[in-house]
Parts: sequence; structure tokens; C-alpha cells
Amino acid sequence: MDDYDDNEALVSRFNVAMREDRDADELLGLCRGILADGIVVEAEARFLLNWLNEHDTCLCHWHGSILKERLDEYLADGVWTEEEQENFCELAKKVVGMDTEADEPMPTKTGATTLPLSDPLPVMEFEERNFVVTGKFATGVRKKVVEMVTNRGGEVKKTVSKKVHYLVIGDLSSPNWKHSSYGRKIEKAIDLRDQGSEIYIVSEEHWYAGCTNCALC
Repeated sequence: MDDYDDNEALVSRFNVAMREDRDADELLGLCRGILADGIVVEAEARFLLNWLNEHDTCLCHWHGSILKERLDEYLADGVWTEEEQENFCELAKKVVGMDTEADEPMPTKTGATTLPLSDPLPVMEFEERNFVVTGKFATGVRKKVVEMVTNRGGEVKKTVSKKVHYLVIGDLSSPNWKHSSYGRKIEKAIDLRDQGSEIYIVSEEHWYAGCTNCALC
């Protein structure tokens, strides 16, 4: 009987994984189709939101979760403004791996243009930890990002120093970070890391997953 139960559990987990993969692929396909003409009209936005509500396995992953969160926010007042449309287009293109200017798949970045994320990625802790956030975040404006840190017991600093534990880089930031306005913060963090300081450079996606797993204070 125990063997039967174990097999049933394995089959169940396999089916869930298959459904998650299928839904994730379908989500990418839907986004690419919606973005094909470079415009996301309100009807398309509402269709995508309804689809996400009906396929909640996608919400277990950062990309599906952040798309739904942004659509909920933008459509809550019943108005789909031009600014909201542009912001959502930029976010959706990032999710499916399209260049936000050329509407083409982004080439793989190598060498100096690759974001120097910590490897292995650290466990995200918030209580009494200092953060610096830089770049453009899919999660939302800086105020929201800061609140997500402070609500979990962390503190957000303005500059990188030996007292900082995490530098979080927004996922809408350019991989060509050395030529960006936030490149100095990244270079400073790299220097401190090379000198032995315990500072981690992490992506927004990794940070967001840590927020999801950390209870609010």
C-alpha cells in the first residue's frame, strides 16, 4: 500500500510539473502574440489577466506573478492609460526576452556586458540586513521596492559600502551595465566583494523570490 501511495505521489508531482511547463510555454506564446504589433490594447490586457487567473500554476513563478500584479494594478480603476500601456509593454518584452527597443529577441550577453551576479546565489535574509537597490525594477517604482525590504525588517541604503549586504539590480536594467548610470554602484560592489566583504550582487528575480518566502514583520 505504501508503494502504491508513493507511486501516486510521484505521478501527481509529475503531472503538476508538466502542467506548469505547458502553462509557462503558453504564457510566453500569448505575450509574444500580444506584443507582435508593439501595442497592448485594453482588451488584450484584460484577456491576459483573465488567462493568468485561470492558470494559477504560472503564478508560482516570478514572471507570471509580476505580470498579474502589474495588470491588477493598472486595470483596477477601469482605465488603461497610454503610460500604463507603454510600461506594461516594456515589462512584457523583458519577460519574453525581447529587446525593448527593437522588438526582437535579445542576444546573449557575454564578457563585460554580463551582470556580475553572485555565484552561487545567496539565501535572501532581510532582518537587520542592509540593501542597495539600483536600476529599473519590474516590481514597480523605487518606493514600492523599498517598502518590500523595510516591511521584512531590512533597511535600504543610498550608497554601496562595507555595511551593505545585498546590491539588488532591477530586471529591466540593461545588461550593458558599465555604460549605465548605475554602473558605479555595481563596480563598487565588485571591488568590495573582491576585497573580501560579504556583499552579494543579486537580480530582482532572486530578490523577489526571497521576498515571497519571507514573512512580513
